[in-house]
Amino acid sequence: MHKIYIHFLLRTILCISVQLTVIDQVLEEFTIFLFIIPILLIPPIINTTIVMILSFGIGLFVDTFYNTLGINALACLLLSYLRLPFFFTIDRGKLSQKEYTLCPPNLSWALFIAYSSILILGYCVVVFSLEYGSIRYFLQILIQSIVSSLFTMGIAYSSLFLFIGYKKR
Repeated sequence: MHKIYIHFLLRTILCISVQLTVIDQVLEEFTIFLFIIPILLIPPIINTTIVMILSFGIGLFVDTFYNTLGINALACLLLSYLRLPFFFTIDRGKLSQKEYTLCPPNLSWALFIAYSSILILGYCVVVFSLEYGSIRYFLQILIQSIVSSLFTMGIAYSSLFLFIGYKKR
């Protein structure tokens, strides 16, 4: 159990460090939310309340650097609340074990992409809706959410593919 927390902590520190140093300096024109990837990878065995507290802390930490007044904290909280019901809706009980991390090789790439892409897009919609604050910017919110989620997914999937590799189940 402690190994799960250590992996989560190391992933979170790595993703936030890359987010704040590399991505923000190199890719200033695009908004990429790499720090939400550890939230998506947390095993289902961890209590949802603990995951929500950790996610809120991650979002609040990132908000201090972006000066966004709790937007990322709220979106991370919503993401952590919706991730398991959404995953089990997509999974439909195919996986019986609950101690796995929600990423390949424990899941098929197709299941992981379906699970994470919808949640990443939803996260982006929440963040940009709160940032713009009005429905009259619907088209800008939609475009920016799609572009940001595509870049976030591209970087997340490529980094997972590099670190984990491609293993057939």
